[in-house]
Amino acid sequence: MAVDYDDAREQDRQHLLAARLQAQASWDKTVLWLSAGAVAVSITFVNNCAGAQLRLKFLLGIAWFLFAASLILVLFSFASARKAYDRAIRQHDALEVGTPGGIWSYGTDALNVLGSLTCVFGIGLVLLFAFLNLGALDGR
Repeated sequence: MAVDYDDAREQDRQHLLAARLQAQASWDKTVLWLSAGAVAVSITFVNNCAGAQLRLKFLLGIAWFLFAASLILVLFSFASARKAYDRAIRQHDALEVGTPGGIWSYGTDALNVLGSLTCVFGIGLVLLFAFLNLGALDGR
């Protein structure tokens, strides 16, 4: 029985593409949930510190701005990814050679990186703010 390596290779490629799409969707959802959840946790922390003299409140403001930016960037990456897929389908149908999705693929990658970084920096600022204000809970 002869093995058709081209068919096996194409099946492997399709599996890798499907796995990549699933991983990207999971990553985007994780960044969205982390950003939204960190805002909720930081608001809860501030509410629990009612009456306390909190220091460096501007850190929290910057963190909330970063979380909002992260959410917006991830939402834009969804739109950019859709455009990239549309472009890749047109390229495939027209037998074009080049980067699948064209410039939209690069844009989607950039938006994903920026969305992830703003989320990570926002989490870092919330943690720093909480650490610096833990003593305020004792002195309420």
